[in-house]
Amino acid sequence: MQYIQNGVSKIWDLVRSHGSVAVIIFNISRNVLVCVKQFRPGVYLSSIPDSDKTETIDTKKYPPELGVTLEFCSGINDKKKPLEQIATEEVLEECGYDVSPNNLIKIQRLRCAVGISGASSKLQGQSSSLLHIVALEEKRIGLIDLMEEIDLSCQ
Repeated sequence: MQYIQNGVSKIWDLVRSHGSVAVIIFNISRNVLVCVKQFRPGVYLSSIPDSDKTETIDTKKYPPELGVTLEFCSGINDKKKPLEQIATEEVLEECGYDVSPNNLIKIQRLRCAVGISGASSKLQGQSSSLLHIVALEEKRIGLIDLMEEIDLSCQ
């Protein structure tokens, strides 16, 4: 996008993206916050000095772990389904918990990636929603390797 701000011509790169949903999962049975470890190519690439950003990256010098993030369970809103349904599908897929959409608590609708897309919180398809759910250990039907639990007990 090209625009003029205070008399100065500027160019800004923008992207169009899907909206998303993120779920804060608290396992009340174990008193832990459940997060997902995930490789993010953009995080990986930004951790490498410009001088070493070539067609092929030396993964011995820059191990893939540099691109691993710890995040709340999340997913893109690219289906014609209620946000709560998308959220429960992501919780099952990423963390192995079988939860009901009726137990989700909507916390906030957010603007994300404000520097590159500025998705409006009024547009369901492009904004992000943050939800919360309390999960029980007995509702966990699978052990997911990408899952990380953060102990919240006060010691």
